Amino acid sequence: MSNLSTFFGGAPSPVASIQRGVTAVGGSGATATINAVDLAKSYIQATCSQGETSLYTPNYRAYGYSVLANATLTNTTTVTLTPGQSRGGSTVAWEVIEYV
Repeated sequence: MSNLSTFFGGAPSPVASIQRGVTAVGGSGATATINAVDLAKSYIQATCSQGETSLYTPNYRAYGYSVLANATLTNTTTVTLTPGQSRGGSTVAWEVIEYV
């Protein structure tokens, strides 16, 4: 990696690595393997890029329903995605950022 910030007199980047992926998550969940990170210096963010959202009204009561997924750094090399609902599935875009 180029160290242009030091060359131009700026501060070095506080980010050690960024890893991204897109994973299909079914009813039983899914995992993704990443390069090892320091869990104390890392975090994960995720967004459900495809899923199902609906509203139904049995007995004249409104209920919201959506398919979401939770993203967790299970260990230094595993991203675990678990579905928020058991119906259907979703596609989750995730990103792990590790700081220096």
